[in-house]
Amino acid sequence: MIKFLLNFARGMVEVEIISAYKERFLNICSKNDIFFWNIRLIDDATLHLKMRLSDYRRAKPLAEKSMCTLRLCSSRGVPVLWKSYKKRYTFWAGIVLLIAMIASLNTFIWTVEIEGNTDIKTETILAHLDALGVHKGALKNSVDVTWVQEGLRLSLKDLAFVAVNISGSSAKIIVREQTKIPNIVEKNAICDIIANETGLITTLNVFNGASLVTVGQIVFKGDRLVSGEIQSAMGETRFVRSDAQITARTWVNEDILMPKTAYKKELTGLIRRRLYVTFFKSRIPLYRNGDRPFPYADKSLAEYTPVLLGVRLPLSFGMITYRDALYTEIDVQANDVAAYMKKEAAARFLQGKPDARQTYEYFTINDFGTYIKANYQGEYEEEIACAIEIQAIPRAPKIEQEE
Repeated sequence: MIKFLLNFARGMVEVEIISAYKERFLNICSKNDIFFWNIRLIDDATLHLKMRLSDYRRAKPLAEKSMCTLRLCSSRGVPVLWKSYKKRYTFWAGIVLLIAMIASLNTFIWTVEIEGNTDIKTETILAHLDALGVHKGALKNSVDVTWVQEGLRLSLKDLAFVAVNISGSSAKIIVREQTKIPNIVEKNAICDIIANETGLITTLNVFNGASLVTVGQIVFKGDRLVSGEIQSAMGETRFVRSDAQITARTWVNEDILMPKTAYKKELTGLIRRRLYVTFFKSRIPLYRNGDRPFPYADKSLAEYTPVLLGVRLPLSFGMITYRDALYTEIDVQANDVAAYMKKEAAARFLQGKPDARQTYEYFTINDFGTYIKANYQGEYEEEIACAIEIQAIPRAPKIEQEE
């Protein structure tokens, strides 16, 4: 392979030697350092071989001396190509234009990647970046990285950290979302304990503060359970940080509706594919009919963007695949509906409450012809104490007047 590349770079030819004194011509070539290879005898008077293009020019006068006819069959290599293309000025102008286009493409942003977002949608971040001037086709020199970082943090309050890295024709946006801070009261702050859910108190352990409720009492969400204001026997008021562990029975009552009929999807195996080309932000379809090939189909999209010399081109090729699907109507069983609704209702209540424990549940199903109405009632035991900070308002002690 290496020899072939070297010979191709120097140029090589295939020739035929026609003479009754072929051996004499080969001996003269060897004596004059003319290299040849792939010798093949065609007939008694014809010999086929390969040699370098430079040696072919030297071999012509030697063939005349040895009374041989040297016929050129083919020639190839870099010198041959250069001779063919050196006067094609349009071709070289196109090469120069292509190099200039590739060099200019590297001055634009063609891909924008978002990394690190969980709750904030990627589309939302891309929309704000577009407003800040970071989008496909934007000039790199016109993007102020510091200004974009500050602008994105101001427009999206849930972001704690933003980093904009522009490398080549790609812009990579690394974000970190703010951690939701729970309701934390400072260690030395004066606070009350309130109920964060409506329920029946089952356990009451007050470590600091004055209890305002008892076990077995029903409280509503927002009611004060423990006060940070303590009255002494002398009538003096003292403010402390309330601390207590209070659990209560809480209830949930959920109504869920579900249709009695469902549809089962089965793929028929029929597939249709459609190609398109995207240039900058414009999609150019390579198909005639723009309607869906099937009434019901699964749609998938695959896209490829070529990269030239490390630069992503503003040209991409895509394929839309449609898979025909058949939907069959089936009846939903009441047991399946009950199991699903039970799981759904419990999940709704337990969301964000990892310490809640279920103690009782009751489930009823009512058939209304076209749909099923389920009522879920569940009883749970959970911690309902929530501390809130209060302001200390000093009060003068009460003085009883003597008659």
